[in-house]
Amino acid sequence: MSKNEWKKWIGGIGRMLLAFALVCAPSAWAGQSQQTKNKTDSPQKAATQQTGGKQSSLTVSPEAPSKRVQGEESETSVAEEKPSRDGSHEGIKVHGHWTIEVRDPDGTLVTHREFENALNPSTGASLLSGCLANGCAKPQWWIALSANGPVASICSVNVCFFSASANLSQTGTSLVVNGTITASNAGGINVVQSATGSAQVGFTITGISNLAVAPGQIVQVNIVITFS
Repeated sequence: MSKNEWKKWIGGIGRMLLAFALVCAPSAWAGQSQQTKNKTDSPQKAATQQTGGKQSSLTVSPEAPSKRVQGEESETSVAEEKPSRDGSHEGIKVHGHWTIEVRDPDGTLVTHREFENALNPSTGASLLSGCLANGCAKPQWWIALSANGPVASICSVNVCFFSASANLSQTGTSLVVNGTITASNAGGINVVQSATGSAQVGFTITGISNLAVAPGQIVQVNIVITFS
């Protein structure tokens, strides 16, 4: 084979190889792109298969944090609007601290009882409002000891009123009322009250567990009325 023929043969083979490369290149690139796409899509497909084609419940939308913060602020606002329990939002109250002692005629202490009572919501409140509106004259003070139900009264009537005006005093912001009565009958006491005025209008009142008293025993009552 001559030199020129050899060059022609090699040139022909080169052109054939170039044509083959041009024909096969698009298919190779398409296959490579499909593999890359498959690799990229495989985690997404796996996640979709795990959640049944729905969005995962672990995904938090961008609006969720802001909604949660708003909810916390609302709860805080409600909590701040609730009245405090230190009494700062409560109304004015009247308290009566009672001490009752039952003694034998020789002065021996038989029973000592202490308890609290409060303002009579009807007559007591009217007395206070009338005093503030019309001026407070020095009233008469009474102590009333009652027996309700099957309990007998310690005096001749069901409600034993006795005067406490002689022993009325003021200590700071407290009003102190004292009184003494001698039981004429065997009986008990289960309702107590303080009262004012000639009509003996109830100021403070409460019920207590029965306090037994024998005839001739002395009942000494001390009441400290305070305001808060």
